[in-house]
Amino acid sequence: MSMIQKNKSTKWFIFAFLVVAAIYVLFPIAVVLMNSFKGRLFISTEPFLLPSTNPDNPTFVGLSNYITGITKIKFFKAFGYSLWITVASVAGILLISSMLAWFITRVKNKFTSGVYYSLVFSMIVPFQMVMFTMSKMANMLHLDNPIGIILIYIGFGCGMSTFMFSGFIKSIPLSMEEAAMIDGATPPQIFFHVIVPMLKSTGITIAILEIMWVWNDYLLPYLTIGTDYKTIPIAIQYLRGGYGAVDMGAMMAMLVLAMLPVVIFYLSCQKYIIKTSYQGNFAVMHLVLIDAKQFLRQHLFIDSVIMIESCLCRPANMKGGCHMGFCPIQNFAELIPIVHFLEGYIFAMGHDIQGYSH
Repeated sequence: MSMIQKNKSTKWFIFAFLVVAAIYVLFPIAVVLMNSFKGRLFISTEPFLLPSTNPDNPTFVGLSNYITGITKIKFFKAFGYSLWITVASVAGILLISSMLAWFITRVKNKFTSGVYYSLVFSMIVPFQMVMFTMSKMANMLHLDNPIGIILIYIGFGCGMSTFMFSGFIKSIPLSMEEAAMIDGATPPQIFFHVIVPMLKSTGITIAILEIMWVWNDYLLPYLTIGTDYKTIPIAIQYLRGGYGAVDMGAMMAMLVLAMLPVVIFYLSCQKYIIKTSYQGNFAVMHLVLIDAKQFLRQHLFIDSVIMIESCLCRPANMKGGCHMGFCPIQNFAELIPIVHFLEGYIFAMGHDIQGYSH
């Protein structure tokens, strides 16, 4: 079997595996969506059949389940509480954990090491070990309200997010911050104008994980704010009637509405994950080109210097270019031939290319 045939076989195997994985993930969602349009008596007897308008066996009930569920649980009020708690908590987690990660990564001492390992340790402590103590302390400190619970979520969410931000910040060249400092930038300016643009991809990934956690969380709001301020998971639970009776039609409909915001957020942010990963590569490539420009200027490669300057000297206020405002090249792949061209020059001169080959 040739190498081309092996590659084709591998691709088909990966494709088949991904199709099976997609079906495995999407099938439960499809079942919930189907049953949200059925009468509650047919959900138990025909859970996997599509809603039907057949006069002999009409299972399709239109939007009646949605109307019933919205009315019973006061959906829009619960949606408002969930939206406020989720947005405020995730924004606080992203801001505080990114600043903390930058500080403990750049400042190396026993205190920052202790903070870092304490946050890592908090990730492995089960919530059930601290939930009763936490609910008692929240009550004593008057945090059992839609504002106080945000501080609790920030405390629980900073461990994982700081760990992920720290791993990415370690890969950012320190020379970028030093260059900004030489230009007179203060530490807040360095963080918000240099570090934050590169953290977008990691930040969006963390935001998706944290939103899924906070939006769908049932136990923490139930223990902290109880039934006074019902979030969507708590409100849906109240569709269970006395003696175990459950309005499955309304519950399926409310589950569909509860899933929609997270799905929409993920689909809208997916493109930014890919885009900002390219922007991070632009920043690193910019440093490589600056070093290569200085090297070639020393060895009188004037044509190469002019070519590099065309990549570096675009005004920041002109349309196009990368997120840092000085690169007119729109595709990261366009920089690769330039780097290979520079490697050829440097290699021909017998100089070390290790610093430029990456």
